[in-house]
Amino acid sequence: MDNPHKMIYQTLKGDEIRLLTLVPGLRATKIRCSLEVDSLDRVGAYEGLSYTWGLERSDVDISLDNHSMPVTRNLYEALEALRLTAQPRKLWVDALCINQADLDERASQVSIMRRIYKEASKVIVWLGPQADNSDLALDLFQKLSGIRQKHFDFAPYGIITLENLPKAGLPGFEEPAWAAVNSLLERSWFSRVWVIQEVAVSKESSIRCGDGEIAWEVLANALRAAHEAQLMTLLGEGYNHVIRLQAFREQIAAGSELPLAHLLVSAHNCLATDARDKIFALLGLGSDTRLVGDVAASLVTPSYEKPVAQVFTEFVRTCFDHYGFLDILSSKVFEGATDGLPSWVPDWSKHQPCTPLMIHGNPSNYSASKGSRAECSYGADGRLLHIRGTIVDEVAHVGSVLFEPEPDQKIDDASIFYEWACLAEQIRSYPGGAGVDTAFMLTMIANTDVTAQPASGDHLAASLSWYRWIHMAKLLDIPEYLSLQISQEEDNARATLFHSAVMRVCYGRRYFLTKNGYMGIGPSSMKTGHLVCIAKGASVPLILDETRTFVGGHSLEPLRVCKETRFVGESYVHGLLDGEGYDEGRLEEICLS
Repeated sequence: MDNPHKMIYQTLKGDEIRLLTLVPGLRATKIRCSLEVDSLDRVGAYEGLSYTWGLERSDVDISLDNHSMPVTRNLYEALEALRLTAQPRKLWVDALCINQADLDERASQVSIMRRIYKEASKVIVWLGPQADNSDLALDLFQKLSGIRQKHFDFAPYGIITLENLPKAGLPGFEEPAWAAVNSLLERSWFSRVWVIQEVAVSKESSIRCGDGEIAWEVLANALRAAHEAQLMTLLGEGYNHVIRLQAFREQIAAGSELPLAHLLVSAHNCLATDARDKIFALLGLGSDTRLVGDVAASLVTPSYEKPVAQVFTEFVRTCFDHYGFLDILSSKVFEGATDGLPSWVPDWSKHQPCTPLMIHGNPSNYSASKGSRAECSYGADGRLLHIRGTIVDEVAHVGSVLFEPEPDQKIDDASIFYEWACLAEQIRSYPGGAGVDTAFMLTMIANTDVTAQPASGDHLAASLSWYRWIHMAKLLDIPEYLSLQISQEEDNARATLFHSAVMRVCYGRRYFLTKNGYMGIGPSSMKTGHLVCIAKGASVPLILDETRTFVGGHSLEPLRVCKETRFVGESYVHGLLDGEGYDEGRLEEICLS
C-alpha cells in the first residue's frame, strides 16, 4: 500500500499551516476531508480542535484529499460529531494538518502552536461520545456555575455540607449526577499536557461531549464554585486540572504569563504520549520564550530526534543557566525511570501525584538561600552537576509516606498523622524558639493556606479544629484547645479548610526530624541518614544522599574514599526557609551525579 503521507503532504514554508475542510454529510456515511495550505497572516476563519489521540489505532479510515487515511477512533468520532449536514466546516486538527511522518515539520509546527490556537475563531474541546450519564454532568455544571458567589445562611465560610446540597439547589450527594461528573472529569483530555496551551490562548472555547455542549466558562465557574464550597471530594482529581488551566487562561488574558520553568512545575502531573512533549507543549506559553516571536527558541528548540533523557537534561541545564536558580529541581518527587537521567534531572515522563512545594505559594514565600543566584558547572559528559551549598543537618527519623498504596484502598491519613504527631513529641524545644505545636502545624501546610498564600494567625484555630476532627487532639499538649468556644458546624468548616491545605502539601511525602531538632516534609524516597543541604540558588532545602566507598588499598593504588552524592528531592524544613541556615562563608562545592 502506498504511503498516504507522501501523496498528501507537501513541504510547508515559513508560517504556513494546513487547514482541514470537513465535507458535509449525514451520520454513518464516510467522512471526507480536504487540506489547503495558507499563511497564518492571511488565513480565514477556522476552528481549532482540542482532543486526545487515544491509544487505539483502529482500522477507521477517512477520505483525505481522495486518499484513504487511518485515524484514531476518538478523532473519527469527533469528526463525525462535528460534521454538519449542509455546509463545510473548516478546522485545524493536529493529526491531519501536520505531516506526522516528518519530524522536522512536527517540530516547526510545535513552535507556532500558540499562534495557531490563538488565531482560531473558537477552540472545541472534544471529550468523547456521550457515556456514563455525561448529560447529567453537563447539567450539573450549569447548576454549580449558577451558585458561585451566592451567599447561603446555612454555609459558614461558604462551605456547603453534603446534607445541605439540596438547599443550595444541587442534587443530593447520592444522586447519579455527582458520579457522572466524576466520570467526565476522569476522561483523558483533562490530564493531557497539550490541552493547556490549546485552551489557555483561545479566544473562545467550548466543551463538547457527544451532542451536548457547554461554554468553557461554565465549566470553569462550576468547578471554582465547587472548590469554594469545599465539594472537591465529590468531583475526583480531575477538577484540579480545570482550575489550573483556567488560572493559566486568566494569566494570559492579563498579560502576566509565568516563566517556562514555573509552567512546567505547575503542569507536573499532566500526561503526554511522547515524554518530550511535557516540555514542548508549554513552549508557547512561557513569558521568557514568547518574546522571541512565534518560535520559542530562546530557551529550547523543539526536536523529536533527540532522546528523552537528552531533552530533559538540556532543559534543566538551560533553566539553571538562564534563571540562575535551582527551583526546577522541585519537579523531582520520585526517582526517575528514564534511562540516562542524572539524579538532578526530574523525570517528567513519570506520573507524579504529589505537588511540588514551589506551587504551594509564590517562590518568594521561601528564601532558604536568601535569594542568592546559583553557581553551576558541569562535568565533561554532562551528567555531573557542580553546585555550591552547605550541609546543615542530617535526617534522624522519618515517618510513613502519606500515600495511597493501591487504587482501591483509601488513605489511612488519621493513623499517619498520629504517627507523625508522635514523632513531633520527641522534640522538647524547637530551634529558634518557635513552639513545637506551632512548628508542627505550619510544617503540615508548608506555611501556606488552602489558597497557597502565606499562612496567617487564624491557622492556629483552624489547626486545632483539624486535630479534633481527625481525633488527634489527645496526642498534643494544647491547653488552649479546651477553651475554644466554637460551634460544631464552624469547627468542621475550619477543619475542612485546614485539612485541604494539609493534603495538598503532605500527600506523597514523609514527615521527618533532623539531628538538630528541626522538623520537615520531604520526598517519599528519603531515608534516615540523608543530608539537608542549603544550596546557593535554591529556595527550599534539598535532600541529598551521600555514599562513601573505599577503593584501592593495595600496592598498585593507595586507599582512598570515593564519594557519590545524589539529589533525592526538595523539602520544607520549618525554621530554615528564611535564610537561617545560609552562610556564604560556609559554602562548599557539591557534586551531584
